[in-house]
Amino acid sequence: MSSATNPPAPSRFIHVSEIPPLPSGTKVRCLGCVVQYDITTGRLLLEQTFPKTFHSKHQVWVDVNLVLETIDAQVLCPGAWVNVIGYTRNHGSRSDNKNTAEQGSGKGMALQAILIWSAGALRVEDYTSIVEEQRLVQKQFRAHRNTMEKR
Repeated sequence: MSSATNPPAPSRFIHVSEIPPLPSGTKVRCLGCVVQYDITTGRLLLEQTFPKTFHSKHQVWVDVNLVLETIDAQVLCPGAWVNVIGYTRNHGSRSDNKNTAEQGSGKGMALQAILIWSAGALRVEDYTSIVEEQRLVQKQFRAHRNTMEKR
C-alpha cells in the first residue's frame, strides 16, 4: 500500500481587485503596495492602483502573523511593493473593523499570508502584462483539455 501525499495546491496569480469575489480558502498570489501596517493586529493593508484603467483603489488586509518572524522588516514599511501568497478568508463583521479603509474596497475579504517577500524594483506594467499572458495561456490550456476530453 503506497502512502502518496498530494502536493500543495498551486496559487492563482491575481490582482488585488479580484480577491473579494473569491471563495474563502482560495490560494492566491498577488502584488500590492503596503499602505499601512498595524502592529497590534499583525496585519498590513495592501493597495492596487494599477493598471491605469482602474478608476479606484483596491485594498485588502493581509494577516502576516504566521510569517512575521521570517519576513524582512522592510516589507512592512508603507510604500514597499510586496508579493504575497496566501489564502482568502472572510473576516466578516469583526468588532475591530472600524478602520474606514477596511470597510472600503476590501468587501469583507482578507488574506492569510503564508509567504511574503519584497517585489524589489519592478515595472508595474510588466507585471500586469505577465498576469494577463498567464491567463490567456491557462484559458487556451483549458480549451484544449476540454476538446481532448470530448474525443
